[in-house]
Amino acid sequence: PAGFTQNDSIEVETVDGTRHRLLVVIRGENEGPVISGPAQAGIVRESGDLIAEGKIEFTDADAGDGHFFEFAPLGPGAPPLGEFSLGAFVAFPDAGSGGARAWRYMLDPRRANPLPEGAEITENYQIAVRDLRNAVASTQVSIKIVGVNDAPTFGGGAWSVSVTEDAANSRGGIVNFSDVDIGDIHQASVRSEEHTSELQSHLNLVCRLLLEKK
Repeated sequence: PAGFTQNDSIEVETVDGTRHRLLVVIRGENEGPVISGPAQAGIVRESGDLIAEGKIEFTDADAGDGHFFEFAPLGPGAPPLGEFSLGAFVAFPDAGSGGARAWRYMLDPRRANPLPEGAEITENYQIAVRDLRNAVASTQVSIKIVGVNDAPTFGGGAWSVSVTEDAANSRGGIVNFSDVDIGDIHQASVRSEEHTSELQSHLNLVCRLLLEKK
């Protein structure tokens, strides 16, 4: 490693037969870490596969060198939808001072809820390993996040009205619903437990008109 010195000597003989011993001083220079393999990737889904994992391995020819890991999100953008973390360092006994650290990404379903079915976004993270002389090697981990459909939900409880047949009266109200999926499209229908086909047609028409006004 850098700063390390070792003395050696060699014996030489001149043309007149005289022997001389020369002292050789070997001084070490720093060798930076080298990350093994290409950039890595993982896939998580809003519902189900919430965790992606992998491992970053590196080598360093300098025996006894120390190393520090760091990571940061790449590029501007919205806040991350999950948490990226690194595990404990594991040393390789037969690779100078190399080793490995596991990485882990855990998606937060609450942050990912606005993603509609099939939508995909990617979060990129840069992972760097530095030695004690500040030589650095870096790689990238890309996390693909896939959205799933979230069903709409009604606000409030069930409600009811009563009308009199053949009377000139009407009853109305508003049925509120919400859907966390951004950009989703909705259709509504009304079904009566006891109805004629004519009544059902009128109910569906009213429901469609109310939805278009929403």
